[in-house]
Amino acid sequence: MWLGKKVGRVASKKMVLDGGGLIAFLLLAAWAIQGLLLGSTQVAQPLPLPELRQGDHKALEQYASELILDEMDRNNIVGLSAAIIVGDRIAWSKGYGYADRENKKLATPETVYRVGSISKIPNAIAVLKFKADGKVALDAPIKQYIPELKVKSRFATEPAFTPRQLLTHHSGLPSDIVKGMWGEQPAPFQSVVPLLAEEYLSYPPGTIHAYSDLGAGLLGVMLERVSGREYEAVMQKSVLQPLEMASSSYSLQPHIAQQLSQGYNKKGQLERDVAVRDVPAGNFYTSVNDFGKMMIMLLNDGAYGGTEVLPSALVREMFTAQNDAVPLDGNFKIGYEFFLKNPSMAYAGDDFRHSGHMYLFHGTVMGVKKEKIAVVVLANSAGASERVNVIAEQLLKGAIAVNRGLLPPASKPAYEVAALPPGLPEPASYAGNYGTIIGLLEVHEPRKGSYVAKLQGKKVKLVPDKGGWLRPEYRLWGILPLSSPKLKETRIAFRTVQGEDVVFVQLGKDVAAVGKRIADYKLPEAWRNRQGIYRTNDEENRLLELDYLELKVNKQGFLMISLKTDTKEAQLGELVLFPVSDREAVLYALGWRMMETISFRQEADGEKLIFSGISFKKQ
Repeated sequence: MWLGKKVGRVASKKMVLDGGGLIAFLLLAAWAIQGLLLGSTQVAQPLPLPELRQGDHKALEQYASELILDEMDRNNIVGLSAAIIVGDRIAWSKGYGYADRENKKLATPETVYRVGSISKIPNAIAVLKFKADGKVALDAPIKQYIPELKVKSRFATEPAFTPRQLLTHHSGLPSDIVKGMWGEQPAPFQSVVPLLAEEYLSYPPGTIHAYSDLGAGLLGVMLERVSGREYEAVMQKSVLQPLEMASSSYSLQPHIAQQLSQGYNKKGQLERDVAVRDVPAGNFYTSVNDFGKMMIMLLNDGAYGGTEVLPSALVREMFTAQNDAVPLDGNFKIGYEFFLKNPSMAYAGDDFRHSGHMYLFHGTVMGVKKEKIAVVVLANSAGASERVNVIAEQLLKGAIAVNRGLLPPASKPAYEVAALPPGLPEPASYAGNYGTIIGLLEVHEPRKGSYVAKLQGKKVKLVPDKGGWLRPEYRLWGILPLSSPKLKETRIAFRTVQGEDVVFVQLGKDVAAVGKRIADYKLPEAWRNRQGIYRTNDEENRLLELDYLELKVNKQGFLMISLKTDTKEAQLGELVLFPVSDREAVLYALGWRMMETISFRQEADGEKLIFSGISFKKQ
């Protein structure tokens, strides 16, 4: 629910543990739909990649420095480190700017950064090592390892999600329990186990990819239970020590603290970051040189320094799509914590990536397994949030050119209509109301087979196109057809999945489900009477810098929720709330944070709105 300060990024005001992948696509889809109706914002382009010749490593190093320094200068990035891994070695690594500007301490390849959601990668490797040792079964119910775990469910099936589903974010769990997620001294990550007893599954397990930090935390608890060790000891013994990652840990050791970078806000000013409760999901400390060793192992099928750290079959699984049979994922693919097949890297082969974003620290790791090339980029500034992925992809393309002789296409490939998930029937009519990630989508059928969509008060004609898609056509004042690059690369389709009519969106080459039809909507009077502004007074949640939540009933009679923060860039547009009882409702759409539960609870000082553990009181 705490969406990005800018569209296309997932963020809270102070922290995000973000993996990218489908999350980024869903927000980008929302941005595109908004853009074709309301106008869009151009993303700053990086310094163009020169025509690098194979073997010209000096030219690549020169470009890397020019690219990074340009991005740092334009985005108030105080310190950044990067590494290129080729085969069984770190081919190049360098630091730029300052790890601690106030004390004139330069950033180097050994500078330690907080890496947010990149923490999930070593966590996944540990799970796979325990599988290799016969201590963990990926398809066993997680309750086999955490017997006291309870999660409420409205679905007919038992919430028996598995380690495999946790590794691919298909467990159906909520994204987070925001209350207590960070602060000066957050509770231990094991505390999420009893907290989950008060939460609902958002989806039946295996239904859709919905990124969840809670899942990584449960895997950490599982590792402790099957090993009889504390989490840090588990990770040191099973992953970090075999890879000689002496400058890496999940708890800040004194020798690592000496190498740790300071953090800087968007103005480039020194600021103190906050601690994280969900340690396995986002509290890893490492350097680009240390994390490069992990990438060497993965690029070389589990071998490091001539020793097998992880069986090659499990490494291959890590980079193999685990969600081919999930229609709501569209053409999005994920392995074990790695997001796969970014279209911009298709010319080089199937790529992999995972990014991590906190308030002050941002980073990404990406590579192409077939070419045995990867890059790691870590930064210590809030201004790097949108740029670490851009820098990493440019470096990866350059490294592939210099080391393998493969150059990116000279021009952007022509737009092609993607295939919808096969075997899904079409609804008899598309007309109806749909809850989506961008709000209420109204579809009208003024004449049989002719459709008009209305979103945020704007109308778009839906014109039949290839492959069962509909092409949005926007007409100014309903007369003059207008076009834009995003409009040309956007398609909408309606299909029935497991008995529900679903909205699919194609944006560029990516396809995903973003919403579903609202049927049998009845708004209880109790909810109608709850319209108004809600604020939280929780001390720990001042970190969110929320202004307020608002509930209101729109003209069509749907209850809508919106989030207001201290900046216009962080507003959450109106989303549909679907009441499931007099006291509970769900955010009605598909994707990250959607289908999560909002409830009301009577307390001594009055009725409170509860979401993700946070209580809000009506003003």
